[in-house]
Amino acid sequence: DTFERAFAEWKGDYRYLTNLVLTLNHKSWDFYDVDNDVAEVYVELFEKAQEYALTNLKGKELDYYYRITD
Repeated sequence: DTFERAFAEWKGDYRYLTNLVLTLNHKSWDFYDVDNDVAEVYVELFEKAQEYALTNLKGKELDYYYRITD
C-alpha cells in the first residue's frame, strides 16, 4: 500500500522516481541474507519502478536516471 501511494505520487517526478528505485534496490539487498521473503517483495517493487522509469523517462530525465543509478 505504501509503495502504491508513493509510486502514484512520485512517478511524475523523475528525481523522486529515481530515488524510489535506488531505495527499493538498496532495501532488497539489506534483507537479502536476513529475510529472503521480504527481499523478494523489495525486488518485485524495484523491478516495477525500474521498468516504469526505463519505459517513460526520456531525454535529460533518462540521462539523470542513468547517471544516478549507474
